[in-house]
Amino acid sequence: MEHAKAMIPGLIETTLDRLLHELTQSQVDKMVRGAPVVLIRSQEIDGAGESLPDGVARRVMGTVLEDLRKGVLRLAAAGVEQFVITADHGHLYGARRGDEMKIDPPDAGQEADLHRRCWVGRGGSTPSACARLSAVDLGYKGTELELVIPRGTGVFKAGGSLSFHHGGLSLQELVIPVLTFELKARARGRAQAKGELVSLEAVPKEITNLIFSLAVRRTDLALEPLQVRLIAEGTVGEKDATVGQAEFAYARLGCGGPRAYA
Repeated sequence: MEHAKAMIPGLIETTLDRLLHELTQSQVDKMVRGAPVVLIRSQEIDGAGESLPDGVARRVMGTVLEDLRKGVLRLAAAGVEQFVITADHGHLYGARRGDEMKIDPPDAGQEADLHRRCWVGRGGSTPSACARLSAVDLGYKGTELELVIPRGTGVFKAGGSLSFHHGGLSLQELVIPVLTFELKARARGRAQAKGELVSLEAVPKEITNLIFSLAVRRTDLALEPLQVRLIAEGTVGEKDATVGQAEFAYARLGCGGPRAYA
């Protein structure tokens, strides 16, 4: 963070948890006002995988994507329009590794560091299930260190969880996801100025039976779910008619939800 702030004067940074649970919307507005870059950090996935029981960790990880969506909406409501979501690495999370999946690290060498998915040092043996790489070949200049990495999803005999881990040469570690998108503030302003909290799409020109569908899209950026009632008004023959069967006429729309069908 010190490096980022030195490179981008005026950069604002905070955590996802603070953005969602400690700051009010007015405080968020004040925080981001005039900032060239707003950086939001999240370590919940790593923290859960490393320290919580497997079942609990999986449930916690499932809530992080929803928190990211809420964080984006909160920043968008404060006027932020351009977003980049990325991660420093992915992870492997499967069944707990048995003894047959544990690999003895290189012996007779000079060990500098050992993790479940990577051995760093000089010399020593190379286990048959592993690959040895030179740090220089990986772009680290001025060093004689070597890296020994499991070829598959096995792990070295080292401390830590045997179901959740990251590092090494897995696809999840090597491919970094980057999502970029925009939320235009002027479009949100027009919708809110008119008081239009939802919009209707694919509305049928005629209702010819008791079951029909249309798309309801939420247009505001509030975090709380919105309850709407759908009422169809028109004519049947020469008589005016209103249809609003209570069992089917209500929809509960969460913010950012793509569509709700009635």
